[in-house]
Amino acid sequence: MSDVPCIRLAHLSEAQKRAYVIADNKLALNAGWDEKMLALELQDLQGMDFDLSLTGFLGNEIDELLAELLRQLRGERARERVGSAARRKRRHETHRPGRPGLPERGERDDEGRERQRARE
Repeated sequence: MSDVPCIRLAHLSEAQKRAYVIADNKLALNAGWDEKMLALELQDLQGMDFDLSLTGFLGNEIDELLAELLRQLRGERARERVGSAARRKRRHETHRPGRPGLPERGERDDEGRERQRARE
């Protein structure tokens, strides 16, 4: 990294500099992380071959964040599969009164497509 962002404090008095340091540290103490977003950012940086040690996180912290992200994504995929199965089941259970399995004229499936009647 050839350039580093910085804040110049030369114009501040000694008391202002010390107060700034306290305030800056207090902000950091009050800060929170969206750990999923943090893990996604770290994952993207890792994919760009960026040295993640420059982020200030230790290797084991990064590993834990990425492992948790993987667990969350697997859980979301599992919930999506369950939701898809439920939608398919509802689609197959939709029928005309007295004529199981045949849709009403103009009836639409979960994706908004008009369902076609089977030829009689």
